[in-house]
Amino acid sequence: MDKEKLVLKKIKEKSLRLKNGEVTQNELILTHLMEKKRITAAQAFTEYGCLRLAGRIFELREEGVNIETMYTSNAGKTYATYKLVEASQ
Repeated sequence: MDKEKLVLKKIKEKSLRLKNGEVTQNELILTHLMEKKRITAAQAFTEYGCLRLAGRIFELREEGVNIETMYTSNAGKTYATYKLVEASQ
């Protein structure tokens, strides 16, 4: 089992899971990164209602997930895209 799957399992086992059994934003975002590899704040808000993607990314990094931040400028605005970094085999 790779590191991201272990972290997802750990998140599910820890109190980061909501008491009513619903999936947390951290779980949703990690699953998104594992499946689609990238996410922006706009995507996180639209798809998961997450207003603080940077905070969720910080928490995932604290759990050991290797996530890279890429900055893009467009029309005078800069935004971050987060990418899951695959573990080298």
